[in-house]
Amino acid sequence: MLATLLDNGAPFVVLDEATPQAGLVHVPLPLFFSADQVQHALRAAGVDLLVVAAPLARQWLGQAATARSSRALMPSWKESTSTGLVQ
Repeated sequence: MLATLLDNGAPFVVLDEATPQAGLVHVPLPLFFSADQVQHALRAAGVDLLVVAAPLARQWLGQAATARSSRALMPSWKESTSTGLVQ
């Protein structure tokens, strides 16, 4: 199960189209959710992977946040340098 926390831009569209083809369920989360609401939704839905724009992850964690500190919200997060997304 894959969740996204993205604007309605190209990364969202690509993931929305690709997840069913990969045999995954896509759970788009609204950008107005707080970090607590996102955590609750991830746990309740049994999400395995969250893809979120890196600036949003940093906003939740403070300006000095890095991909490593992102693991406080989701232990398996890692930053993709090629896309600027935290996965």
